[in-house]
Amino acid sequence: MNTAVQAASAVSKEVEKYRKAVGRERKNRKERPGREPFLRMAKDGVWTFGKENIEVQDGSLWAIHPDGYKFGWTCWTRYEDVLGKDSKKKDKKLGLVMVEMGADPIDPDTLERFCYDKKGKPIHIDADDVAEAKKQEAKVKGEWDWKECVELQFLCVSGEDKGKKAVYNSSSSGGLDFGEDWLEMFTEQLYTGSDDLMAVGALTHSTYPSKQWGKTYKPEFDFDAWWPLPKPGVDAAPPSGDAPAIEGPKDKKPKKDKKKKDKKADAAPPADAPGDDGKGNAPAPTRRRRRPD
Repeated sequence: MNTAVQAASAVSKEVEKYRKAVGRERKNRKERPGREPFLRMAKDGVWTFGKENIEVQDGSLWAIHPDGYKFGWTCWTRYEDVLGKDSKKKDKKLGLVMVEMGADPIDPDTLERFCYDKKGKPIHIDADDVAEAKKQEAKVKGEWDWKECVELQFLCVSGEDKGKKAVYNSSSSGGLDFGEDWLEMFTEQLYTGSDDLMAVGALTHSTYPSKQWGKTYKPEFDFDAWWPLPKPGVDAAPPSGDAPAIEGPKDKKPKKDKKKKDKKADAAPPADAPGDDGKGNAPAPTRRRRRPD
C-alpha cells in the first residue's frame, strides 16, 4: 500500500471518530432540557418561533404538554425609564428563575438585586462586605424590578412544522393570563376522569385599545380538543381519527378580564419571549420559505 493510500486510510479513521463524537454530542444537546426554540407573539399579533423567527403556519395545531409548565420571575433592564425615551441602548435580560408545577413558590425578596446608577450602569452590591456595600448603595439611583413570568412547552401536531417543539415564556400581563387560562382549563380536565391531558388548539390573538399604545395584541389559545400524552418514541395523536382542520388566526373580541388589570404590567406593550428586548420588540418574522423534503 502506497503512502497516499495509507494517509487517506488514517485520515478516514480520524474523521469517522469525530463524526461519531459530534453525532453523539448533537443528539445530547437536542435532548437536553431547555434546548427547544422559543415561541413568541410580536406586537403585531404574529406568532413566530426559533432563531430564524419563522411564522407559525395558519391553521396548524399546537399542543401544550403539562410537564413543560413553569412559573417564576424574570428581570430585564429598562434603559428607557432611566435614560429617557430617546435612549438607543438595547435592553437585556438580567435574570430568570423558574420552578416546575407543584414546586414551592419562589420568594422574590430572596432574589438577587440588580441596581443601577444615574447613567444606567449596573452596580453590584456585595452583601458580605458591609463597608463596600454602603459605598455602592450611595451610588444607586434605582433597581430593576423582578416580574412574574410563566413558561409553557408546545408541540406542533399538524401542518408543516409537525413534531417541532417550542417554549413560550412571557412576563407580560397578556402572557400571564395565557398561562393562567391554560392552568384553569387543565385543572378542570383533571377532574373529568379522562386520561387525555394535552390541550390542543391554534395559536391566535385578540386585540384591545390602549390609550398609550393604541391597538394592542393579546396572545390567545383557540382550544380544539384534549389529546392523550404521547409515549416515548411515538408521535402525538388524537384519541381517535385524524387531527381536525381549523381556521387560522383571526382578530377576536377581547375577553372580559376576570380580575383587575395590573397597571404596572400594562405600562409597556406585551413582552412575550426571551429573545425579544423585554418590551415585546421581537425581530421581524421570517416568511415561510421551506426546502422541499
